[in-house]
Amino acid sequence: MPEVRIGSEIKTYPQGTAYAEIAEEYQKNYENDILLVSVNGRLRELHKTLQKDCQMEFITAAGISEKCRLSDDESLSGCGRQGKCEKYHGLLFC
Repeated sequence: MPEVRIGSEIKTYPQGTAYAEIAEEYQKNYENDILLVSVNGRLRELHKTLQKDCQMEFITAAGISEKCRLSDDESLSGCGRQGKCEKYHGLLFC
């Protein structure tokens, strides 16, 4: 079973566990809804599933500090953190 590190805590979950199930377990620790997870530094949707050992962080609406829309030419508009953002469904999360 894969090991998942969340903060200083390490837990094991069956391979194929939806990230939503793990997020639900931790939701009580967050004021805002968990919207996404970061798995080994990559954004993942909650319906995706656990495949191997990883480090996980939860992304809430309050945890998204800055959203930058991509313009048609793929340049960043209004973001001074170029290279430190991750594209996700037409948005960059910084």
